[in-house]
Amino acid sequence: MKRWLVLAMTLVVALGLLAGCGSDTSKSGKHAGLGLFWFGETLDPTHEWDAWTLTRIGAGETLATVDKDMTFQPQLADSWENVDPLT
Repeated sequence: MKRWLVLAMTLVVALGLLAGCGSDTSKSGKHAGLGLFWFGETLDPTHEWDAWTLTRIGAGETLATVDKDMTFQPQLADSWENVDPLT
């Protein structure tokens, strides 16, 4: 009796896992949905890696960003200027 119960439970779990492998043909286009785990402890951008995580999930922004040509583009800042070569 115990062997049949274990076999039945294994079969149910296997069928459940296989059911998740099906495809939904109602969606159009090639699109991958991804998630990002929240490893932050607070919403404080000065705490460890929280600023990076907040920016990646779209909850935070930076003053400027770097484009594909490695030039600075404004994001929150309107403009900026160099006071001297080091500042």
